[in-house]
Amino acid sequence: MDPRDFEKGSRLLPNLGTSTNEIKEIVQGLNGPPFSYNLTLVSFDEKSPQELQELLIDIITKLNPKQKIDLSTDQSEIAQTVVEFLKVLGYTSNFDMEFQRGLLYGDKRILYPIFHYIISNLPLMQARAYLGKFLVTIHVPDEFLVEEDMKELYQTYKELMAQFQVTHQELEQVRQQALPPQELKRDIDQLELEKEQLVTKISKLKARYQGNEEFQQLLEATSKLRKEQEEEAMLVEKLQEQQQHLEWCEGNLMSAQQRLIDIKKVTASDTSAADMLNLLRVDVKRNREFCNERIGRELTEKIKRLEQVEQLLNEPIVSQKDLDGLQNDVRNLQREVQLLEEKANNAQNPAEDKLGVYKQQASLVSKKKEKAIEKLKSLEQEESKLEKKMMQKEKEYENVKGGNKFMSRDEFTKYSQSLRAKKTQYQQMKAQLRDIRADLAVLGRTEKILKGEAEEQIREMRNLEREHGIEGGFQYQEELEKISAAKQEIDIQKGATLDEIAKIVEELDYKIKENRARLSPLVTELRTARARFQELNAEYESKKAQYDTVNASVESDRAKIDEEVKQLLEETNAMESKYHLINGRIQLADAQLKRLLNEQACRNGERKLSSEYNSLQECYNIKQEQQTKLISDLRNKQKMIKETHDTNSRQVKLFSDLRRFLDLKIRVTEEENRGQGRALRGRDLGGEIGVGGVNRLVLND
Repeated sequence: MDPRDFEKGSRLLPNLGTSTNEIKEIVQGLNGPPFSYNLTLVSFDEKSPQELQELLIDIITKLNPKQKIDLSTDQSEIAQTVVEFLKVLGYTSNFDMEFQRGLLYGDKRILYPIFHYIISNLPLMQARAYLGKFLVTIHVPDEFLVEEDMKELYQTYKELMAQFQVTHQELEQVRQQALPPQELKRDIDQLELEKEQLVTKISKLKARYQGNEEFQQLLEATSKLRKEQEEEAMLVEKLQEQQQHLEWCEGNLMSAQQRLIDIKKVTASDTSAADMLNLLRVDVKRNREFCNERIGRELTEKIKRLEQVEQLLNEPIVSQKDLDGLQNDVRNLQREVQLLEEKANNAQNPAEDKLGVYKQQASLVSKKKEKAIEKLKSLEQEESKLEKKMMQKEKEYENVKGGNKFMSRDEFTKYSQSLRAKKTQYQQMKAQLRDIRADLAVLGRTEKILKGEAEEQIREMRNLEREHGIEGGFQYQEELEKISAAKQEIDIQKGATLDEIAKIVEELDYKIKENRARLSPLVTELRTARARFQELNAEYESKKAQYDTVNASVESDRAKIDEEVKQLLEETNAMESKYHLINGRIQLADAQLKRLLNEQACRNGERKLSSEYNSLQECYNIKQEQQTKLISDLRNKQKMIKETHDTNSRQVKLFSDLRRFLDLKIRVTEEENRGQGRALRGRDLGGEIGVGGVNRLVLND
């Protein structure tokens, strides 16, 4: 045996068929929950067959506490119980008498594979052990099932078993979909913290507006508003679902109608099979190009997503401890913020809350932000819809360019939906255009009348100016009025701008003063914290330098110890290999010695090998004589066959010639009967007359 096999840690132990890695897995599994035996490789290897049998019984009891096996009972019953339980676990073996004998005697070749099978698949084994008592079918003989009561009871048993399977599968699905308890606990803590914050804010609002008479009405109105908004959101969601379902039904209807039209066209026209095949080829080609384009686009998106995931995976791994620390920091900061808010609220007068305006502005800004986000989402949805429409138009263009007049079901559905939307939009725009044209006609008529009246007034004014010698005054007055109106408008804009600028300056000054007053204690705390940070940073750097020095020395010592351990492990493996080799040879020699002593005792008459033979020598001698006699008989038979071979071959040849001759004679006779229509005449090749019309052949020696 090569010692290098033992260095790899996958050697097979002599006469066991189990590798050391598998034995290590067995020991590790037995040391873990739910067993916790605290074993080592040496202690496990030193266990006696009786202890191994007890260990197997303990494992079975751990898997199924109701499967209690009493070692004081009959050994055959214990073996049968263990075999039945192994069948429930799905262990593959022939379960013959040798296997059961190995179970009873604690044979390692039988028990070690069982241990490894159970330990390596422990969760599955626990599930099978639990389900086995419910799903193992009880065999009932057919003669008992003839009775109606027994038959109904057995059928009920089968139905309950099937119901249990369905219920268990649903339970497993619920367990897989359910969140882990730790995440639920964190969510509960977060919700409780938010609840405390909300309760605090509600109590503050109640204390602030307790004397206000309109507060209760405002509270009821806001509650009704919230309920109406929730109901409106639910109705909008249901409306969207109904619209989607309606579009889906209309699409199916249009596709079915289009397929019906296509089928009618194909059946009504004299389209040949070649034309139909060409149309199908064009359709398949178009669909393939569309699928390739879509798959390429989806592949690009998947590649981008994969790159993002790889970047996330390449980042440093965040452990659960780090997450817990960050969550604790967040909770502490939230508590500090809450305390600061309480201090600020206590320091201020509720009646003179100067931050109310800014809070309202912040709430308005947040609402505007939410509206902007909703608008952005709607625009993104509209963009996706437009992209789909663009792809549809490109597809239609390809269809028109390719000269194919038939559309697929999906294309016709999309095309019908777009036509329906365009038709609705066209009708709306047509109605608007009709109204606009009517208004335009009225306005045009009114404008024409007013222009005529204005021209008449202007002509009269010019005539009056000409009569009084002030021609052009009306025009000058009109221009002066325009200039004065423009100047007045500019002055109004300047005044509004100056007022707005003054107001903004006042607000900025007020905000600056307020922020300075609010930030001054925070700045002081920040300076103190910076000084404290510098002190802690210096201390951290010194401790880190000490740690690096100690760590370097420890790593050096550890490397030396690892090298020594590696050398000792190699020596141990080599000695263990040598031990197993010598042990195997000793076992082989012991077996040969045992066989030799048994043969010597049989020869001396102390015991008998079996009921037929006294010793192995006698058995082998008798069998040798039997084989010698058999060989002699076979040789005599071979000699006789060789001597009679020529005669027998000649006789076989004569009989085969005779058969061919008789067949030929029958065929000739049948041909004569068909040609002449006369009775059968007994005539042979030798010219002798047959008896009774039958041909005869005489053989002479």
